[in-house]
Amino acid sequence: MDRLIAGISDPRDKALILFLRDSGLRVGESVMLDTSMVKFETEELADGRVETTATGSLSRSKSARQRVFYIPAKAAEALKAYLDTKRAEDDSPALFTTRSGARLSTEQVRRMVHGYCDRLKVKRFPLREFRHRLALRLANSGCDLVTLCGVLGHSTVNSTIRWFPRLDLKVR
Repeated sequence: MDRLIAGISDPRDKALILFLRDSGLRVGESVMLDTSMVKFETEELADGRVETTATGSLSRSKSARQRVFYIPAKAAEALKAYLDTKRAEDDSPALFTTRSGARLSTEQVRRMVHGYCDRLKVKRFPLREFRHRLALRLANSGCDLVTLCGVLGHSTVNSTIRWFPRLDLKVR
């Protein structure tokens, strides 16, 4: 994953890959987002650095319920850089668009990711791997089952357990 991210220079593509890696959203949910659904927040850290993060709300998700998501600093900064480079005449409400301004589709994202994998000689992987790796990172860092369930947008902890049976998850 790190080799894939390091090999991408296009602002949109880098932002999308980091977004998928860090947000926990499904690819289909990500391409449904509009720019108005993401709110950027800037915070000055104790050491004087400024960090940008973002939060968002997705009203159209797999379970048809409201879903709030968090975008950590690295992904938020890449997303902000991408939005700054979007063409002025691109009046599409979509967050992730094609070069012509149309909303990206799940299939276009899959082809884009696999194209980068091929060019960078990284083994192709199913796009759900972004979510699975996030779940593994969070579980390994001590994240509890209820929090992980929320990050992944599952309606019940049973869904999280079913999708990630090998993770050592605990309800705290």
